[in-house]
Amino acid sequence: MIENIRKALDSHLATMPPAIDVAWPNRPYDPQIGTPWMRPNLLPTPPRQAELGLQGRNAHTGIYQISVFYPAGNGPGRAEDAASALVERFKRGTDVTYANHLVRCVMAGYRDGTQEPDWYSLIVEIEYRAYLPN
Repeated sequence: MIENIRKALDSHLATMPPAIDVAWPNRPYDPQIGTPWMRPNLLPTPPRQAELGLQGRNAHTGIYQISVFYPAGNGPGRAEDAASALVERFKRGTDVTYANHLVRCVMAGYRDGTQEPDWYSLIVEIEYRAYLPN
């Protein structure tokens, strides 16, 4: 079930214009200095019973976290623009699907940036919820 949630959210991210490089989980990626990129991570919580009985659905919740990296030394503006675009793309009420599993975004926002030697990074958090078979 978690893999379908990931695929639904990843697919929605992958079709977002304008595209910047994405370091997908468990795939080789070598960030190029000076080129913006982002890294998604799925942070699920354990499923909880949402309906009665063995055939009742479970509620799957968690955070789809996207770290956005822009070259250091250029101020926060472009990174914040990218983070804002992600927040808009995954805004509250956005539904995404994969294999007939509906995933609803219930919150989206980003945290203040962090300075690293070569990058300025922001973390975008999208809280999601899905009701899936037991």
